[in-house]
Amino acid sequence: MMHYSLYVLLVGALASTAMGQGPPLTLAPVANVTCTYGEMCHISFMLTDANGDIAFLNGDAVPDTVGSFTVKICKQVTDLETGNPALTFCRPGKLRSSGFYTRHLTGNRDTFSSWVPYGGRAGEWVGVVSDGTETVQSEALLVAVDGEPT
Repeated sequence: MMHYSLYVLLVGALASTAMGQGPPLTLAPVANVTCTYGEMCHISFMLTDANGDIAFLNGDAVPDTVGSFTVKICKQVTDLETGNPALTFCRPGKLRSSGFYTRHLTGNRDTFSSWVPYGGRAGEWVGVVSDGTETVQSEALLVAVDGEPT
């Protein structure tokens, strides 16, 4: 009886993976970034399959079976009130001709009063892809800021 239960569990897990249940896409950070104080810099994420094995460098490469999805790029912070991890400063990622989803971070963000408590642009940024029912967050991309306010 125990072998039968284990078999059902294993077959069910394999079937759900093979049938495509679970998030079909994920994002991978392209590279850590060092921004210069007061100047714009860019952070980018590459769209891949759920395992990170196949890179989709343009919209045409994503299989039709995936359906519609959205991409946003957010700063990962510690919530100042609860101390829990949180995402903030989220904006849609824009698909560039390079095939990467990119966000421009303007230099004035380092001095915005709403950004200063979270370290300005410096810190961990993540890509978030959602198909409307499930959401997947990428590994963090690190942003450092060189230079000093003048």
